[in-house]
Amino acid sequence: MAKLLELGLFEFLDQIKKDGRARYVGFSFHDEASLFKEIVDAYQWDVCQIQYNYLDIDYQAGHEGLLYAASRNLGIIIMEPLRGGCLADMVPDDIMKIWDKSEIKRTPAEWGLSYIWDLEQISMVLSGMSNREQLKENLATANKALPHSLTEKDHSLIREVREIYRDKLVVDCTGCRYCLPCPAGVQIPLNFKYLNNAMLYENIEDASRAYASHVGDERKASKCIDCGQCAERCPQDIPIPEMLAEVTRLLEK
Repeated sequence: MAKLLELGLFEFLDQIKKDGRARYVGFSFHDEASLFKEIVDAYQWDVCQIQYNYLDIDYQAGHEGLLYAASRNLGIIIMEPLRGGCLADMVPDDIMKIWDKSEIKRTPAEWGLSYIWDLEQISMVLSGMSNREQLKENLATANKALPHSLTEKDHSLIREVREIYRDKLVVDCTGCRYCLPCPAGVQIPLNFKYLNNAMLYENIEDASRAYASHVGDERKASKCIDCGQCAERCPQDIPIPEMLAEVTRLLEK
């Protein structure tokens, strides 16, 4: 923060708004809630962008930061609403059983996005999409998932799912890819995907086969040279070399 002030950030923002180059200004955030509040209070921002989903309510800015930004009348953009797709893809059976308790049937992606849109403070959601069907589903969810549209029973199911995920996830990787490129060629998020899959589905053998088939020799965890560059760039503060060693131990038998 001090470095940005020395560089005249706020004077620059004032100027680009004054001369018409920018109509609104904001910031994207990956750090602790206390720093988030400090940044919010430091300038007349129009908008902020934070990571938020039903699993990460106490992570980084979290729900505390969301409410704080809203109290300062900032527009709030949400990134990682489905945790890089982790909350929508290959959902474990015990979690699907919880979703299936609901009288209103929703896909896992719809549950995750509905949780975000249920909050009246949120202005925009960055929902990643890989194909046209996902685009249609996300648009349909945004159309009907209005603030306060979830019931208390819905929120109870979400809390159940949150606790199961928290118990199972080994590494909190969201697939943001800020850790890349790796100088040794390791495909870090892909490695962590298979480590989490092994734990989520309690099947190391199948995860090992999929890992060997899809990651390939040149991108696997054991290629890590422990340089630490990835960990320095990780917004989730994951000890990446240590976790890659765990991938090697479990999946490269």
